[in-house]
Amino acid sequence: MKKIFKCRLYPTKAQKRVLEKTLDSCRILSNHFLHQRIRAYRYYGNFLSAFELVHSQVLQDVARRVEKAFQGFFLRIQRGQTPGFPRLKGRDRCDSFTFIHSGFSLQGHILRIFGVGKIPVGEKIKTCTIRRNSCGERFVCFSCDQLSPRVLPSRPLSVGIDLGLTGFLATSRGDVVPTPKYGKIFAKRLEQAQRGLSRQQKGTKERERKKKIHQKVVDQRTDFFHKTANRLVGEFGFIAASDLRPSEMTSFRSVNRTLYDTAWAGFLSILSDKGAEAGRVFRKVNPACTSQTCSQCGHRQKMPLHLRVFLCPHCGLSLPRDVDAAINIERPGLESLAHSA
Repeated sequence: MKKIFKCRLYPTKAQKRVLEKTLDSCRILSNHFLHQRIRAYRYYGNFLSAFELVHSQVLQDVARRVEKAFQGFFLRIQRGQTPGFPRLKGRDRCDSFTFIHSGFSLQGHILRIFGVGKIPVGEKIKTCTIRRNSCGERFVCFSCDQLSPRVLPSRPLSVGIDLGLTGFLATSRGDVVPTPKYGKIFAKRLEQAQRGLSRQQKGTKERERKKKIHQKVVDQRTDFFHKTANRLVGEFGFIAASDLRPSEMTSFRSVNRTLYDTAWAGFLSILSDKGAEAGRVFRKVNPACTSQTCSQCGHRQKMPLHLRVFLCPHCGLSLPRDVDAAINIERPGLESLAHSA
């Protein structure tokens, strides 16, 4: 299997200058490639590929990114969407560069990157990416091939999970995980920071300090995602989750803040990756009508969002709405598993 590791870097001031210089060079090169492709198409009707633009391996990665942006642009047009045209990159929009097969070396279990330092690893490295977040913190991300999966002991238990509004998720076993409302907790500080950002000049220390408040919310949410996913993967051998489309739910004003505060898509991606590594089976299930159907007798009824308990008039079932939906999600998940076996 292939996996990407991410480690925090603590470069010296001199090393920071080298990393910033490299990022700036990549940004200028990316903008140059964008101009080249636009010019070639406008005057000659040609589409330049990444390898026609540059030959160096490191610089080719920048060209590949520009090519990927154009491929995504034309693909969305073919789907009938109205995407934005690839933009030139400012200093804040170029935050990583990648070494491909060179620029770094692996000596035993030590990854050596010139100008950065040594990092202990244990697998065969294919690419190495230096990344900077909005607060100026540096990270190294490297992908490894020939990685042995860390399969956990088998678990016969299965579970369905429904991502909810009042709670982050509910399981078919009756457990409810509360929503970590980091955005709501920091709402006032975030609002003050945002107003402060508009008054600060770019590049100032005060502006960077304001950004750290936003980054803290992101870090706390990501940490919660990993801990919750680890708990589910460690306890259950089969996990079925509702395949939600958050972008289609933003029309409901009452749930907008909850949607953006919980970031369900990010959690499902982490859960899927951790399940694959641990040898668990993960399935996404269409959530249509799962919260409107009785999990005991199959009776279906309308359930406005403010009703949080499912009361079945036919069989008398009384369950929290999200728990009932989780049971209805687990069943088709197990059926799909049986059909694929």
